[in-house]
This record gives sequence, structure tokens and C-alpha cells, in this order.
Amino acid sequence: MKKLLMGILGTVMVFSLAACTPTKVNDVGKGETITVEETLEDGETVTTTKELPGGVTPDMIEQTTIDPSLARMPDPNAPRMETIMVFYPNEAGNGLTTEMIDVEMMDENIIVEWLVEYGVLPSDVEVFSLEVEGGMKPGPGVEPSETGSGERIGTLDLTEVQTLEGLDEKLMVYSIVNTFCENYELDKFQILINGEVYNTSLSTDGYLYPIEKYQEIN
Repeated sequence: MKKLLMGILGTVMVFSLAACTPTKVNDVGKGETITVEETLEDGETVTTTKELPGGVTPDMIEQTTIDPSLARMPDPNAPRMETIMVFYPNEAGNGLTTEMIDVEMMDENIIVEWLVEYGVLPSDVEVFSLEVEGGMKPGPGVEPSETGSGERIGTLDLTEVQTLEGLDEKLMVYSIVNTFCENYELDKFQILINGEVYNTSLSTDGYLYPIEKYQEIN
């Protein structure tokens, strides 16, 4: 507060000295006072009264002090958001593209809703269940034995899967597989339709695997 007051006083003096001809200082505010709180080294807070010079009014001086630590605190009422990655066919129809989406909570229903939104699944599809087997993938410096099995397998049971008009089956399947494998850190995936394994030539040993080079799928 003291630095702010001195800065204002200095500005008034500079304007007065820089003028080409002597200028009479405005008497507005002259004689008015403001109350300033100062904290001493021992932590004691004292209140003093400062008289303002001419041309400066109490309205010119901001007297509200904001605690910087409080200003940086997150809003406790703000919803906690999670980010999911959705894979879907690109405009050329020869590969996949991705989109990062903020959601309040990630689950299989939310992911399927976004796959519907991007034209991967039919609008009336419903989710029966998603089961994930195996431990979490070990991070840097973490032994696989500490997290359980390093192989994570996801099984998604849907009411239907169909190749929509103009959509190649490979693009549909890998959109689903890559999306779920990315968000749930899965090594391999299986799609069920009403409890029965979805038959496709893209599966290997009964499972589907995410592809790294998804930008262009032959």
C-alpha cells in the first residue's frame, strides 16, 4: 500500500515538472485522508492515517488487498474433469484421426456416446458391460510383479455393431479398439454382441489389437 501511494505521488510530481508552463495543482482531494494498515516485523498490525496531496482522492487508491495464495486456490465447486481420446475415421476415409475430449467422468458409456457422435457406432447402440482383466501397466522403475499381470485385456459387450454406410469395417473396428485400448491402457481387446464374440477377419487368436500407424490403414 505504501509503494502504491508513493507511486501515485511520484506520478503527480513528474507531470508537474514536465509541463512547459507552471500549472496550478488541482485542490480536489487536498486535505482528505485515507486509512492504511501496516504489518510490522513482529507481526503486529497498526493502522495509520495518511493525508492526501491535492489532485489525489481516496477513490484513486485501491484499498482492497487480495491474498495471492487465495487467488491461486482452485474453485472447490468446479467439477473435476477427465480427458479421453477418441479415434474416428478421417475425412479421406483411409485412416483415423483423434480428438481429446474433457468429460466429467470416464466410463464405457461416455466413450460409446462419443463414438456414436463421430459416426463410428449406430445411434441406438447400448452397452451391456466392459470388463478389464490384468493389472495396471508398470510405469518407469516399477516391476511388473508389483502391479499384477502386465497384460491387460478389455471385453466390451454391446447390443450391436454394424458398418455404417460409407464406413469401412477396418475403420469402424480400429476406432473402437484404439479408443478403448488408449483410455484403459489395454494390450488387447474383444468385442461381444449380446454376449457373443464379434466375428471379424481383423482378429488374431480371438482378440483385436490396437494399431500404432492408425493415420493410414490399408
